[in-house]
Amino acid sequence: MDVNMGSLSTKVELSHPVEATRPNSIEVPCGSREPPLLLLPTEIRLEIYSNCTAFTLLQLSHTSTELHREINAYPGLIGKTYGYICPEVYDYRSLAEIRSIDRSPLCFNINFIGSLLGSREVKLFNNQYLPLQGLTYVDIDPQDAVLDGKTKKLARLTWHVCKRCKIIKPSDMFAGKGLMMEEDRTVWSMCARCRWQRRVRENPRIRGLKRPLAVLWDLRCEEEHWMSPRKMGRRQEHVRRVMRYVNLSMAYHSSAATD
Repeated sequence: MDVNMGSLSTKVELSHPVEATRPNSIEVPCGSREPPLLLLPTEIRLEIYSNCTAFTLLQLSHTSTELHREINAYPGLIGKTYGYICPEVYDYRSLAEIRSIDRSPLCFNINFIGSLLGSREVKLFNNQYLPLQGLTYVDIDPQDAVLDGKTKKLARLTWHVCKRCKIIKPSDMFAGKGLMMEEDRTVWSMCARCRWQRRVRENPRIRGLKRPLAVLWDLRCEEEHWMSPRKMGRRQEHVRRVMRYVNLSMAYHSSAATD
């Protein structure tokens, strides 16, 4: 390399050739507290947000005040993410005590997460949010229901995520052998609906009866507001009819298999 200094001219030899380099990542200036994500253009950040699940977006919004403010400024974008739900007033889940003022949350939080994506999100949910408590409607004892005419009441239950369908549900939707130990903590592994569906698939006697069994399951487990004993009696009669059909169909399939 030639260096001109006035009238003097000399040649300097470099031991290493000079190459033009470009940084592979964005460098955050020292002392800057802004997350590197905020250095990207707004359009790119919105594109990143739209490709996140609701649960991932919730974790991202809690990494800094700036990201929390920006993500909550786009409720329409949040509502289109995978796993987002709009909670009812009674369906409030919180780690803190439930207060009436908090039952209609004004910003994106755990109450808006209805389902997860993948085993990693399930593990993160179990590590960060259990035990999760909230309000939901449960069945009232039939004798009490006859007296006041109501069949549902609000109760405070724990909420868990099913490892199969990845849906967050109250503990009354888990039953039987759904409990398991994970890192010295008791969690639910599979909800009652998923265990029922697995039983239908694995049992060759009832494999062809998915439709009536699905109807029976919906009648038994889905929350329905039957506000009078008369309607409750009609519902029970419907359940008996479906059960009668299922038993007759299973008997027919058993006799056909033996013949």
